[in-house]
Amino acid sequence: MEHAAVERAGTSGSTVGESIPPGAPNSEDDGPFNLVRKLGQESVHDRISGLAPSRPTTGPYVAEIDPTTACNLACPECISGELLNQGSLEHTKLIQTIDDLAELGTRAVIFIGGGEPMTAPGFSELVRRVHGHGMAVGITTNGTLISRHLDAVSECASWTRVSVDAGNADTFAFFRPSRGNRLPLHHVVRQMEALAKVKRGALGYSFLLLKRDGRTNIEDMVEATRLAREIGCDYIECKPSMEMDHKLTIWTADELRRIRELIDECTELATGSFRVHMPVSMFHVFESADLTQPKDYSWCPATHMRTVITPSGCYACPYHRGRAEFRYGDVAKQSFRELWASGERAEMLERLSPDRDCRFHCIRHAQNEAVLSGVAAAEPTVGDYDPFI
Repeated sequence: MEHAAVERAGTSGSTVGESIPPGAPNSEDDGPFNLVRKLGQESVHDRISGLAPSRPTTGPYVAEIDPTTACNLACPECISGELLNQGSLEHTKLIQTIDDLAELGTRAVIFIGGGEPMTAPGFSELVRRVHGHGMAVGITTNGTLISRHLDAVSECASWTRVSVDAGNADTFAFFRPSRGNRLPLHHVVRQMEALAKVKRGALGYSFLLLKRDGRTNIEDMVEATRLAREIGCDYIECKPSMEMDHKLTIWTADELRRIRELIDECTELATGSFRVHMPVSMFHVFESADLTQPKDYSWCPATHMRTVITPSGCYACPYHRGRAEFRYGDVAKQSFRELWASGERAEMLERLSPDRDCRFHCIRHAQNEAVLSGVAAAEPTVGDYDPFI
């Protein structure tokens, strides 16, 4: 078996499973999830070099859309638990928003949640609409409804990341429960296997390290890695979970020791076509005494490049989803084109100060530091390979 080293994946994160594009670099420092390296792409360079607090961009480079807050699972530790089952965006509004994003020059759209995006009526049409505009499509899902949208997802998605967080049925039922266990692990596995056979983009198996009520899922890491490879996934990403305030979960010394051992075992299962990723947050858990990730800057370049569109409104970023002070309007009432250029959005960005408001683990932190230090304003360092910056 050909072994591949575990990837310490730059600034890969938990809110978006970035794609593994063909021809992407494959090393610890230049892995396909390295968000800082992505800033060196030719198509990104002009937008990055022109960023400034008072200089509005023409539109987001990447948009995350929560088409619905409905979910068919009942995960007790869901970080979006307070936002669930509070409505959906009307299909016509979603179509209009996608059209607006295309006109504003958006390069990629991620369907995420909130809830489970595939429960949204007309989800396949939304995916095809984004793809038809030439924007890349990313999808994060619990995997239970893939068969409903198999054609659209397999044909149009650059990547689909499935949140499984288990390697066996018992662990899945505990951490990813459904009413009467109607959606067990084997159901999700069948859905993923079907997609693996026909997909054009990447398929990822997401494994959050969880603990609740004295129980953890860390002993499932190797079993989950083996299962992901058998399914036909392109990668598994094992990563630490976050608390409701977005701070990294704290693990005991014994738990960290065991996680390190299991990472080594998982790495042995990697091949040339199947990757094992550990995001930088995993290494922060091991190496950092301060998991709040303090920041010494007062404006966030990432909010000029990305945005979040949800049934409850549009927000600066996923970490502030649902927080009224960082909301800048509602696509149910105004077009996204109007909202992006609005004074309300400008005022919201003026209020947001990362050194005060973002004392948690943000996956865009290293990107922000690169922009603010001037590193990202240098000449492009690599051709385009992934629009999910």
